[in-house]
Amino acid sequence: MALYQCRPVGCEFLSQAPLRAAVSLHADVDAGRLFEILAAAAATPKWALPITQARWLSPAPFGIGSRRVITFAGRLVGHERYIAWEPGRRLAYSLETTNVPGIEALAEEYRIIPSSGGGCELSWTLAVGMRGRLGVFAVAARPFIHAALWRMSRDLVSYAANP
Repeated sequence: MALYQCRPVGCEFLSQAPLRAAVSLHADVDAGRLFEILAAAAATPKWALPITQARWLSPAPFGIGSRRVITFAGRLVGHERYIAWEPGRRLAYSLETTNVPGIEALAEEYRIIPSSGGGCELSWTLAVGMRGRLGVFAVAARPFIHAALWRMSRDLVSYAANP
């Protein structure tokens, strides 16, 4: 399987990408617990349905610079490098390589903000840059991308509350 190099990006890409999708919701889950679930590679396929496997390539403890590989249904693969790691508050990664030739750059960020009344607020942002004409397709697919993020956010919160 051929892997294609993605353009390295940092957290600034999350606000500058040509295509962005973001969702926010309240979770009746402790912020630390939600972070723990997001950081657990083995838990990812349990709440992110398109993902069939996730595993760390870096040794623990994990943090900025740690790498993991994600396998999706349909044999899609992505190698991630973490660009933000703030326990209990924030995770972000950028895609280093993928077997999808049209992705120029991709980053995702999860922000977790404890709520004064209990639980926390989860904000999830996906930022993508596509190569060539695929950018037009990605913009047209934005409503579907947003719907998928919304569904996975709800599934994440549900799983965190009832593993």
